[in-house]
Amino acid sequence: MSLVANRLKAIRPSPTLAVSAKAARLKAEGKDVIAMGAGEPDFDTPQFIKDAGIAAIQKGFTKYTAAGGTPSLKKAIAAKFHKENGLEYAEKQILVSCGGKQTSFNLCMALLDPDDEAVEAEAAQVVGHLVGGVGAAEESGDEPAKALVGEAGDGVHDTAQGAGQGHGA
Repeated sequence: MSLVANRLKAIRPSPTLAVSAKAARLKAEGKDVIAMGAGEPDFDTPQFIKDAGIAAIQKGFTKYTAAGGTPSLKKAIAAKFHKENGLEYAEKQILVSCGGKQTSFNLCMALLDPDDEAVEAEAAQVVGHLVGGVGAAEESGDEPAKALVGEAGDGVHDTAQGAGQGHGA
């Protein structure tokens, strides 16, 4: 008997992290790279956000919150979408998460049964396999991770253009 669940055998290296690692390596080599991997900004956190985080800690806002976001955060998000985009959302229509992969995982866990087929974006393909799904890229024979980090002549193609090729999307 194994100490871990069989679903762990389905875990594959993250194509997103592979792209990010390759972009970092190319940047370290002095190449001009537009990294299209992890959804992290290429600039420091703005000071007003740092200050708000520090103020929240100093006010004792350090406990777990509602999994889908606090009412005040949902209200602020709704206000932002109304002001900047002209869109109206009720708080119950807004879900706050820690990122796209976590949201994809939660959706797959809620919606997919073993052997269900789902089409996922490249960065999320690892997720569907954890719940027993079969990705379209797997059935088609495409290799998204290889397509993302395969060797290209200029070293930039992989991260700047390869990430948008739509394997499995």
